[in-house]
Amino acid sequence: MFRIHVERVLGKDIDTVFEAIADHASYERFPGVSRSVLIEEGKDEKNGTGALRVIGAGRLELTERITQFERPNRMHYCIEKSSPFAVQHTKGEIVLKPEGDQTRVIWISEGHVQVPLLGRMMDRMAERSFSKAFSSLLKRSTFLRLPSQAFGMGTPIRLTPLNLTRGRPLAKESSTPAFTRRVLPPSKGKPSSGGTRITALRRSSERSTASL
Repeated sequence: MFRIHVERVLGKDIDTVFEAIADHASYERFPGVSRSVLIEEGKDEKNGTGALRVIGAGRLELTERITQFERPNRMHYCIEKSSPFAVQHTKGEIVLKPEGDQTRVIWISEGHVQVPLLGRMMDRMAERSFSKAFSSLLKRSTFLRLPSQAFGMGTPIRLTPLNLTRGRPLAKESSTPAFTRRVLPPSKGKPSSGGTRITALRRSSERSTASL
């Protein structure tokens, strides 16, 4: 039997965190989730009690029913179907508790992977994989933007131009002319007119600076 208990304090208010966790159709935004579909809507609200969702992570696909939905403190779910192996799911709950401006999230899942002879080994693998996935999902949920923020109603963000060759902010432009191109010595024969022009520009700039 696998027992998963993940607990984390997130730097967002409880309503924001609950909204991200309860948005079943958008789970594919989280790392490791390749597919998320809301098959049936809930009785009282779209993502509430009775809603049926499908979550895919690589070859693993879970069909889960929301069995309890108490905004913004609690959500229970049960795995009704899974592939490529069967899972007997006995407990699935997510509890949220406000702590000032932050939110404590407790995610518990228990069950048994039903694979002959390999069940115990698969349970241990499920514990490690699901614990890591739940922790990553909760961490990522603090960076998700809600619909209001996506349409410009959130906190404005200041963008700094980057030097794409080095990944650092660009320096302010200087008003003083600078010539960084080096003029190569002319080859044998007639001097290059282009080289003469660049040299003349450099000398002219030097004279102007000296007069100041």
